[in-house]
Amino acid sequence: ASGRERMKALLVDVFSRLDAAFLLTATDPLLPQPCLAGSTALLLLLHHEAISIANLGDSRAVLCRNGDAIPLSTDHKP
Repeated sequence: ASGRERMKALLVDVFSRLDAAFLLTATDPLLPQPCLAGSTALLLLLHHEAISIANLGDSRAVLCRNGDAIPLSTDHKP
């Protein structure tokens, strides 16, 4: 697999693990009521000269260059 494919797989794995950990906490039967919270996250990895970005929820990565906004991520849609 290419470096780009490995990076994508790593980012998906990180977000999947965080989601699983959140769900374990949010659905804890010892809590008086289930957690109905949402989440938002943005992760940017810079490796050599490559940038990898992962986002979920209401998160957006934007680079400002010479006063211009350059989108680095695509809005997450459930």
